[in-house]
Amino acid sequence: MGDYAVQFIEQNRDRPFLLNFWLYNPHAPFDGEPEAVAAARERAEMGMYQKSAIMAAMMKTIDDNVGKVIDVLEREGLWENTLVILTSDNGGNMYNRPEGVNPTDNHPLRAGKGNSYEGGVRVPLIAAWPGVIEPGSYSDAVSISYDWFPTFLEIAGLPEPEGWTLDGKSLMPALRGEAFERGPVFSSFPHTVLATGNFANVWVRDGKWKLLRFFNQGPNQTDEFELYDLSRDVGEQFNRVHEYPEVAERLKGILARQLADEDALLPLKNPDYDPDFAQAGFRMIDGAVLVGGPNQSQAQFTARSHRVTLRYDLATRGHPGDALAFSVVSNSAISVTAGIGETPVFGPPVRITPDLNPQEIRLPLGRRVESGELTVVFDLEQPGRTVISNPRMIDGDIDTYIPPVLVEGTPRFSFEANAESASGDWFPENQIAEIEVVDGQLFLTSSGNDPFLVSSKKHFMANQVSEVIVRMRSEKGGEAQLFWAEGGQGFARERQVTVPVAGTGNIETLRFQLSDHPAWNNQRIERLRFDPIDQANTRMVIESIEARPAGR
Repeated sequence: MGDYAVQFIEQNRDRPFLLNFWLYNPHAPFDGEPEAVAAARERAEMGMYQKSAIMAAMMKTIDDNVGKVIDVLEREGLWENTLVILTSDNGGNMYNRPEGVNPTDNHPLRAGKGNSYEGGVRVPLIAAWPGVIEPGSYSDAVSISYDWFPTFLEIAGLPEPEGWTLDGKSLMPALRGEAFERGPVFSSFPHTVLATGNFANVWVRDGKWKLLRFFNQGPNQTDEFELYDLSRDVGEQFNRVHEYPEVAERLKGILARQLADEDALLPLKNPDYDPDFAQAGFRMIDGAVLVGGPNQSQAQFTARSHRVTLRYDLATRGHPGDALAFSVVSNSAISVTAGIGETPVFGPPVRITPDLNPQEIRLPLGRRVESGELTVVFDLEQPGRTVISNPRMIDGDIDTYIPPVLVEGTPRFSFEANAESASGDWFPENQIAEIEVVDGQLFLTSSGNDPFLVSSKKHFMANQVSEVIVRMRSEKGGEAQLFWAEGGQGFARERQVTVPVAGTGNIETLRFQLSDHPAWNNQRIERLRFDPIDQANTRMVIESIEARPAGR
């Protein structure tokens, strides 16, 4: 891309131009030139915060290409009359894990890309303009990305477009080293993002103060507010909303007027809100929200704080024991512990590696527990998401849980109940309100338009199976999907097959042809996910799910 930028400048050297030079680096997918990665490896491994040699290599690519642009400007005699700006659209990525570590670290800022804390919204801004910007100068002026449009209008000597309302202010005073007070800046992130731990919010910054409004996150879906003094707490660790109520109220008013002026669309309250909502026996107490619909075998939460507290009902699994066991996948949790009763005494925390790989956890409780609730506390290094699967009580370190095994040949699936699941080899994991096995058939009702079952007990080689056949009936038509995953993979569009569902109420045969799919063969399949319909409030009966061997 740097070569194309050089070519553009050379071709337009005799007239005014705007070059918008967006490099692919340092964006996902994360990869770098092998030589550059190797050169950065030793220093990255010794780093306190920046530990990714891949990111270092990607930054070298940026440096090299920016250097090409500066070189051509100087060579063509354009440097003295050109404004060069280097900035970014968001903070560093803190949720992917190339080589098992974050690609970057925003320390001392909180969180990262896809989040409204400073780690997600504070970005570099470097500008050079000989004769206008003093070389080596610094500015602590607050600016925001929508200030660039009026800045460019002033530089070009153009008036504001007639009938337009501009939110930004020209940055020319700040660029010249003059005083620049632009007033409050606003940002809206009105949706929750599981990967980054962002809860739907809007925020305003006025001088040193920043107020965030999180929609529907308090008791009974009230809004929650956080206030930070960025002059003393750039890491946003100390919420001052109760300490400085007059500042909070002033900023709440400014924010409310801005939203009203924009006629902004805001998140609605959940009409089916249930304060006692639980997943897989877990009920949220503080620090996060459970996301997704009813789920008997899995709990998924998104957290924005550094500590998450849940209650686990032992009646969910029905087996007493002296330890709580489960599988966990997280991009943020670093430890977990558990205690018994309303005023629990916690055991030593068990470490979690936040690398998005499944880990088996066992939390000793100190004595055998017959009934009641456990308090489970997760500590997190950053906002993010965590998935708890197959929670169960074990006794004397004896676990009735049967780990997955590699099946020789073609796997056989059953709906026969066992100690771990009332629906046999297929666990209801999302938006399934009711499920029951009757005479070997699976009766279920969807609660949303994305219900699915997951089978993870029987691993097999993909080249042993050519297709999966499902016999079922549905009262509504739509589409059914079969997903698959290997290793630590999640379910993704590139690994799925979709077939139509007639929805006549009669038994129909759904055939998922797999052998010709480019992502199927030569893989060890560790999880299958079956989405029987893409409709809510739909009753279905699944007679069988059968894997057909290759060559048949």
